[in-house]
Amino acid sequence: MKKLKAIYYIILKSIINIFLIIFISKNALSNDIFIEIDGNNYTDDDVILSLLSDTPKELTEEYSNYIIKTLDNSQLFEDVSVRIEDNKYIISINEFSNINKIYFDNNERLKDEELLEIVDELNLTNLNPISINKFIFEIKKIYESFGYNNMDISYIKKMNKDANIADLYFDINEGKITKINKIYFKGNDILDNQILKNSGVNLSYYTLCILGIILASLITTNIK
Repeated sequence: MKKLKAIYYIILKSIINIFLIIFISKNALSNDIFIEIDGNNYTDDDVILSLLSDTPKELTEEYSNYIIKTLDNSQLFEDVSVRIEDNKYIISINEFSNINKIYFDNNERLKDEELLEIVDELNLTNLNPISINKFIFEIKKIYESFGYNNMDISYIKKMNKDANIADLYFDINEGKITKINKIYFKGNDILDNQILKNSGVNLSYYTLCILGIILASLITTNIK
């Protein structure tokens, strides 16, 4: 009887040890999954990893697709690919090409030097479309403040793939200054119509706003 108990004890201990080995091995595998990043010459690893809110628990194609989708949606990189190798995810990053030179054509109201100052202020250094579109948006706002409400900006890029740089060429179609043909006022007992309006005067949106503020101030003063 004692021999049977001893045998049962040995068998039970062996089974427990086997389960412990399996459990520890499984957790060791989970904890030893690494992420390696390649090709990020200008973006730190920590910045890229911070975009991945979900940490990998195992090696799966599903998580590889999650990495690609997340980094693509950030619009910080031109191309992203992932492969699984030696118990790790290897992320290959293709960063946007750096801008070598920027050229402007057909810009009369704003000179090249003024436009390049805005380039520096916005830190436009690579071909990230978000940065380029922001630059175009800011330029349009400045032109609109001068009354150019129908202007358009397009650009082309010339790549030097060997050096991973590009030249940008902006074509600025300024259009014509928006002119107010006629202005009608109602209830203007303070100022005469001829003072308030002038047929053919060049007024921008911001000028009209200032005029509105002045008129509102005069009306308020008169009411008091």
